[in-house]
Amino acid sequence: MFKVGDLIEGTERGNAKYSSTYESMLKAEVIEVYEDEGLIEIIIVDHLNADNNGDIHEVEPHYFDLVSSGGTGSKTTVPVGMSIPKPKSSYETLVVLGLL
Repeated sequence: MFKVGDLIEGTERGNAKYSSTYESMLKAEVIEVYEDEGLIEIIIVDHLNADNNGDIHEVEPHYFDLVSSGGTGSKTTVPVGMSIPKPKSSYETLVVLGLL
């Protein structure tokens, strides 16, 4: 199972299952792990269709491959009442995630 903070990529295995988190998803960050349900929550960081960047999805982890392990297992929380705007580019997504 992936950890919060891991970077993953879509695979051909996910092409039939998912409409945006498939092979064209080049990179996403795991933002939550739901061990009881066997799911992870991800935010798309880099997708061939830039309109998908910044989207958040709950997915089954076995459809994805690890790009890099940066996982700490600790959750990043957003203060109540604060929203994170959908980034317009991969660069902006990385800034929002604090990776740049």
